[in-house]
Amino acid sequence: MDLSLTITIMGAVLSIGIAWGVSQTIQKKHDAEIVNIHKQMAQIREETKVACTEVAAASKTAMDAMQSLNQEHMSSLERFLDLRFKTLEKKQDKHNNLIERMTIVEQSTKSAHKRLDTVCEKMDTPRRTSRKESTT
Repeated sequence: MDLSLTITIMGAVLSIGIAWGVSQTIQKKHDAEIVNIHKQMAQIREETKVACTEVAAASKTAMDAMQSLNQEHMSSLERFLDLRFKTLEKKQDKHNNLIERMTIVEQSTKSAHKRLDTVCEKMDTPRRTSRKESTT
């Protein structure tokens, strides 16, 4: 074989060896990077789970607080309405009492007028009427 051919073949073999070594190094770096990415993804998943758990706990706490405030608000509203109803019931009772008393006064007045008419008839004198009675 010719020396120049041998040198060319050796150069080619050396180039192939270097290229293979470089490709193996790149493959190892690539594999290491993939493992690193998988680790980062696992860490992100774990952090996401923790964050979701924390958000869920915070949401529950907020919901509990809102429910407690709502119950307090409803309790205050119930007390207010109860007081208001009791006040209105007292006013209603006073009004009903006044109506009952006015009915009795009207009956008494009617009875008194009848007695006056009877007395006036016995005395044979017409009864004087008030201005209200004369206009009606």
